[in-house]
Amino acid sequence: RVFVLSIPDWGVMPFAQGRDGEAIAGEIDAFNAAKAEEAGAVGIRYVDITDISRQGAGDASFAAEDGLHPSGAQYAEWVDRALPTVLEILGAN
Repeated sequence: RVFVLSIPDWGVMPFAQGRDGEAIAGEIDAFNAAKAEEAGAVGIRYVDITDISRQGAGDASFAAEDGLHPSGAQYAEWVDRALPTVLEILGAN
């Protein structure tokens, strides 16, 4: 009854202005790839939400007040993505 979420791309958040967004994205992609492989190796479901964080680039409604963390709106998108997997894990789907 475990699942793993990918790491969101904080490089698209206002906090990251002036930083190398492509480098941040590359590092996050590499980490997420390793994470997905490790989760799969032990039979744990993996849910990729990184693309959701990237869709929010430039959208202030996707960032919390601190400019770094996701907003409630972004978390809601993550829940929508993860819910089918969670329901399947729980045998409710």
